[in-house]
Amino acid sequence: MTGRWSAWSLMVAILVGLGVAAPVRAQFFGRGGAVGGIVIDANGRFRQWTDADRAEMVRAFRRIVDGAEGELQRQVPVRRISLRGLEAACRDFVTAHPGETLPDELLYLGGLVGIDYVIADPETKDILIAGPAEGWKLDEAGNVVGVTTGRPVLKLEDLVVALRHVDQAARERITCSIDPTEEGHRRLTALLQRQRNPRARLDAARLAQAVKQAYGLQTVRIGGVPKTSRFAQVLVAADYQMKRLAMGLDRSPVPGIPSYVSLLRKNPAAASTTQPRWWLAPDFDPVARSDDGLAFAITRAGVRVMTEDEFLAEDGRFRQTGRKSRAAQAFADAVTKRYDELAEALPIFGELRNLMVLSTVAAIIERQELLEKSGVSLPLLLGDDDRLPTTKWNAPTTVPPECSIVRVRGGLLVTASGGVEIDSWELAKATATDRGLSELRETYRIRGGTTWWSN
Repeated sequence: MTGRWSAWSLMVAILVGLGVAAPVRAQFFGRGGAVGGIVIDANGRFRQWTDADRAEMVRAFRRIVDGAEGELQRQVPVRRISLRGLEAACRDFVTAHPGETLPDELLYLGGLVGIDYVIADPETKDILIAGPAEGWKLDEAGNVVGVTTGRPVLKLEDLVVALRHVDQAARERITCSIDPTEEGHRRLTALLQRQRNPRARLDAARLAQAVKQAYGLQTVRIGGVPKTSRFAQVLVAADYQMKRLAMGLDRSPVPGIPSYVSLLRKNPAAASTTQPRWWLAPDFDPVARSDDGLAFAITRAGVRVMTEDEFLAEDGRFRQTGRKSRAAQAFADAVTKRYDELAEALPIFGELRNLMVLSTVAAIIERQELLEKSGVSLPLLLGDDDRLPTTKWNAPTTVPPECSIVRVRGGLLVTASGGVEIDSWELAKATATDRGLSELRETYRIRGGTTWWSN
């Protein structure tokens, strides 16, 4: 498998296809349907959405997703959310309406589309999160997005998962990966070796089917958050969509993002015995902190596509090379450079960035001991009070591959591997100091009353 083929060669690009679960149990957060346009049933079978699926889901959601009202409709540079007030609002609702879905203003965190500040306030025994916000709507693909910017709004359910599992995320990082089996590698190696014999070669369509069958099911691994959470579904769906773009199975909706496969077609010499791995990771500026350690700023929340070449060892496992192929790096750089545009066109990438922000917020609260410093008690949000359970989704465990075949002069197996990695604990170190942040606690404080948000 590692040599050159005499007459013609194939680069086989394997893409793991995977499903995103439909919710098993709908309670309080139960307005989900699917994430990223992929569904998986209770038996673990998956498929991509059809146009009919999407239209039906949008019709159903339009009956239950309410638009923002009053001041929540306004687009504002800063909307403040009191976690103490949010806790009280959730507690009041679950007490009065047990088992019913929370109001949209709670589900969508008052229309926040980002978080710039985390502030502990010992005087009011509160923690505030603050950032840009706007009214929300359901778009044509069934995503709940801001009315003005089209950015996905932050979800209370994802914040709750980040808060409740912050220790787990610190121990093992938040990760998503899709791994082929050793047996699948052995079968695929044998198949490709047979293709060196002109008499045994298959046409492209039959070879693609044979490759899928030989490679077999892949294993989905989730770390740092529950595999049955919506949070995990977003990780998997974003990774899946990135690989489809890389393999040229979906055309990028943003100009200037060529697929990895198209780059190889233009430069067949770039094919090698190694295969690229891509993964999505935060690209944040250092978190800033006030002198008193009570206010923190997330100054820039970017997302970067990372890449590294791997090779298939004799034991059937991939080993890192420490190198990056030019074509793989070009794809990674293009997605990184245009990530904001891509997130606007494909909201799943905006959803992923939201998770990175929420994970960082949870890590700041835990690492900087803001619960203790503020004196706030959040048993419902943190899960100490079990009256606010999150929705459980069917978890993807094994998934079938898809493949894209490119004929090149010399080439080998290329698997589209990778995933998502979020080291929220590292992001929350707060290495920069900003003296101006101390004044925000007084400026942003929400005083008294029953409101849990304020512009």
